[in-house]
Order: sequence, then structure tokens, then C-alpha cells
Amino acid sequence: MQQRQLAPQVVQQALKHYSSRPPLPAKVHLWSPSPDADNKGVLRLVRSAAASVLWLPFTAYNFLIRLGFSQTDSTSPLAGSSLLLLLVLINHSPQQAHVQQSPLQPHFLNPYQAAIQGLQDSEDVGTDAESGRGQTASGISAVPFSGLYNALGAGLDQEPSVLLLYVLLHKCHRFQQYVLVRSDADTVLLPLLHRLYNSSYKTSSQLYMLLIIILILSQDQGFSQNVQAVMLGSVPWYKERMLHNTSLGSLLVVLLLRTAHYNMSKLKDVYMHQNTLAALANVAPHISGMSSHAAQRLVSLFEMLSRRYQRIGSRSQSSSLDPGTPLGTPLGTPYLAPSPSASPGHPAAEHAVYADFMRTILEIINTIITTGLRQNPEIVYALLHRQDVFEPFRMHVRFADILDNIQIVVDSFNQKVDSAQHREGWSGSVTDVLGIIKEGLSSWQSDRLSRQEELRFSYEEEGAPEDFFVPYVWSLVVSSTTIPWSLHAIALFQPVSSSNEDVYIAS
Repeated sequence: MQQRQLAPQVVQQALKHYSSRPPLPAKVHLWSPSPDADNKGVLRLVRSAAASVLWLPFTAYNFLIRLGFSQTDSTSPLAGSSLLLLLVLINHSPQQAHVQQSPLQPHFLNPYQAAIQGLQDSEDVGTDAESGRGQTASGISAVPFSGLYNALGAGLDQEPSVLLLYVLLHKCHRFQQYVLVRSDADTVLLPLLHRLYNSSYKTSSQLYMLLIIILILSQDQGFSQNVQAVMLGSVPWYKERMLHNTSLGSLLVVLLLRTAHYNMSKLKDVYMHQNTLAALANVAPHISGMSSHAAQRLVSLFEMLSRRYQRIGSRSQSSSLDPGTPLGTPLGTPYLAPSPSASPGHPAAEHAVYADFMRTILEIINTIITTGLRQNPEIVYALLHRQDVFEPFRMHVRFADILDNIQIVVDSFNQKVDSAQHREGWSGSVTDVLGIIKEGLSSWQSDRLSRQEELRFSYEEEGAPEDFFVPYVWSLVVSSTTIPWSLHAIALFQPVSSSNEDVYIAS
């Protein structure tokens, strides 16, 4: 049987095992290295390894094709192994030179990717009930999207599940649309944000995956609107401050801004910053009820960028600014080396990069105040509180046009606050100022501001993605299995010993 014929069934069964998390069959025992493994005879180890290799195809076929399971369990080695096998198969890249491709019938070089692209919701299509395999009559794989969605939400604390979610969102349009119309966006977004919160414990590859998934989700305007309506009673894992009765959308903004701050101070990764700001820009037109914490972080991020921008400008001894390349272009897979012109190593190029980031932040603020100022009094307070941050750039050729709207808002509410100081009982507290802001917003006329073109970003996977994904997937396999790999012989990626969850990184 050719791989092209077998692939839909393998993908079907692997996703089924991942979703249902079945236990191992009663007579099957997992091998794990024993403490005295080094003392065993060489011939015994070789004999055991040879037997494992010879029986591997039959064992995999039994697990993934023939056996059916109805039981569920909180821990399932079979589910984890099925997921890793699926990720390896999907990211395998056959040699293109040996494939004859017809223009009338496009031939997918990887049949498992083709099966993922054609994946359907078995709850919406007719399945082969007699076989029990959940496969449609046309040979296209079908699984219950609801079960897969819930399994992903429960498993996103593990890196392989994060990669599977990326694959499904990027390659399977039906599943992407299913996720985007779900009203319980917190099922997948909340665990993603929790992982993003622990960014200091993640590698760059792991952070890229999280940010790209969020970027893909934020491309849909309906999704960006839905997250504003999902209310969270509390966020116990967020330690910086107590977050009570906050919206999922506000938490998303806070975590993206927190990631941008972390990247600016620690990683200084240009592509990571681009993806972070791109997701923020996509969400900005739909922000409602922005928290004070999010508003203050947004303004402080501009302040951090402006300080870096001014410091680099003084080092380069240049008063003129190269306008650089605007960021409103599709974002590609952020693992390829940047071009010399975009590299922040040279002072002039670095100056231009920071100017791009600053303008993007200003455009995000501008979008919020032009589309939803009445619903976001905290952004007005943050602008009033830190209005001095924007003053040095009011006449700057690169920022003057986008700062006009911000200055109109600041001037208007400065006047209202100044007038209110003569009221009886005025103390100038945060509560008093917010009260004046909310009072002014009730009669605010949005036509006082000039409309700017909204930034919209989309993710596009660049050419040769296997350069990133193949070593990344195999690093997950090595770190997640009990197979005694010879770490010193691995050339595809760099094994790194660590006590953390993920102990190997792709180079």
C-alpha cells in the first residue's frame, strides 16, 4: 500500500488517539531505561535494539490502524507517541527532484500534509460506520473537531500540542474556521497565554510558535471581537498584580505587551518583536474595556522604545532618520536570518528598526482612540499621565502625522481636568481624574479625529520551512521519549541538558 493511500488513515487514527487519550493495551509494556542499563551485556543491548527495530512497523500498525480504544485516561503514552509520530510524518520533506507533478493534478510532496489539509469534521460529514474508522467515503480523514479542540486545550501545557495546534490552524482551513467561530476562545487562548507568561523559561523557537499561533488567530476580526466578551473572574498565575473580572482580550493585550518588554530587555529579537506588534495591531480596533495595567504598559513600551531610539541616534551622530521599511507587510516564518539592511547591528539600520517599532505603537494607540475611545477611558488616563513621553516627537517628520490625534485627545481632556480642579471636593486622585474622563467621553465626538488606515497583518510561511520545523520536531521527539539516543551523535540540532520541561533546542 502506497503512503498516499495510507496517509489519511494514519492521520485519522493518530488524531483519534490524541483526542481520546486511550490507555495502552493490557499486554503491552513500555520500555524505560533501568539504572543498571550500562552494566548489561553489549550483545543483549544490540539484540534488544535490533528486535525493537524489526518489530516497529508491525507495532506501529497495530497501535495506529488495527486497534480501537474507547477508554480514556488522564495519562496516555499512546496519545503522546501518536502525536510525536504524526508531527514527524507531517514535517518530513521528500526530495522534490524525484517527484513528477502534473499541472492539472497538483501532487502533494508529503501525503500526510495533504491529509491534514483535507481533514474534515466527522460530526458534519457522513462516515463509514461499518469500518468504525471515521473515514469518509472519499478517503478523506474525518475526526470530531469538538473532541480535538478540547484535547488541544487540555494539552497545550506540552510543546508537541502547541506545534500540532499551529499545524492545524495553518494547514487545515476547516479546523481554523471551527476554532475561530467557537465562543469559548479561552479553551485554547488561555493556556497559550499562560505559556507566554512563562517566556523567560522558553527558547526562541517556543516563543515563535506561541506568537505565530496568536497572530493567526488575531487575523480574524470575529475572533478579536469575541475575546473582548469572554470575562475571566481571576487569573491566578499572573503574579505582577491581581487581575479580577478582566476580559480575555485585555489579558491578551497585557501578555503581548509583557512579551514585548521582555524581548526588548533580554532577547532583542527583531522578528519576535514584529510578530508581537502585528498581533497587537490586529486586535487594536476591537479593544474594549482596556485595563489600567494594559494601558500603562502600552505607553511605557513606547517610552522604552523612544529611549533606545534616542540613545542609538546619539551614538550614530546623525540627526536625520532613514524612514526604513514600514511594518504593514505580511509576516513570514521568523526563523530565517534577516537581511543586512534589516539587521539591527549597524547603528543606522538599528535606528530605522526602532523608528518602525515606535510608529507601529503609535498607530496601535491611534487605532484604539479612533475606533473605541469611549470604551477605553484607561487609555486616556495613561496618555494624560505620561504625555511628556510624546512631546519630543510632535514635530518629528516620521511621527508628527500620527501624533496629531493623540495630541487632540490629550489637549481636550487636559482642559476638562483643569476645569474640574475648581470643583468642591476635588482631590486630584486617580478616581477623580477617571471620573472626569468618563464624563467627557459620554459626549465625545469621534469625528474630531482624523481616520488613519488601520494596520492589518497576516502570517505567511516562507520558503523552506523544513529548515526550522524538521530539527524542531526531532528535538521534541528526543526530549519526550525514553529511547536511549546517542546525544553526542546528533547533528540535526543541539542537545542541551536542562532540568526544565524542554531539554533540547533546535539549532
